[in-house]
Amino acid sequence: SLASDDRIKTQFTLLIKLFGEGKASDFIRNLKGGEPLQFTGPFGKLLFKQPAAPQVILMCTGAGLSQHMSFLLSHAERFPQSQFKLLVGVWNEGEIFYQNELEALKSKVKNFSYDFVLDKPADSWKGKRGFVTDYIKELGIDKTETHFYLCGNPAMIKGAKEVLAGSNFPADRIFAESFG
Repeated sequence: SLASDDRIKTQFTLLIKLFGEGKASDFIRNLKGGEPLQFTGPFGKLLFKQPAAPQVILMCTGAGLSQHMSFLLSHAERFPQSQFKLLVGVWNEGEIFYQNELEALKSKVKNFSYDFVLDKPADSWKGKRGFVTDYIKELGIDKTETHFYLCGNPAMIKGAKEVLAGSNFPADRIFAESFG
């Protein structure tokens, strides 16, 4: 999935989740470097709403981070008055990825924060535990000033929408792209 700044027209970045077996995963593993590749897409329909809301909440699981990285790289610096908060759900510490890129973005964009939420962490894990949806109510959401962007596992998206609906959050301020 694309994880690029859309202002850069000469190159793009892919965020790739490799599986044990599979045509795409095997293809990527067998690349040597320097091979010409052909791409089509992107095929997603979700676009970032501009101008940015005063608070932008980005929630994802796994490779759903790709969409949010594109949004952050492309828009966060352009809207310094907006607060961007990202929650990334993964299974355990071994699945944490893109942390260097997120830290670089955090040092560049002062209005950005992120947390990994681990479903099955080791006892020594000091961060957030459970599901990203468990932390919605802690985000200090203003129903008229917040946009929610959800990307990833369909169960997470369904759960987030249910939590938000339960707090009467406006459905027209929730934007989602499901992987699966």
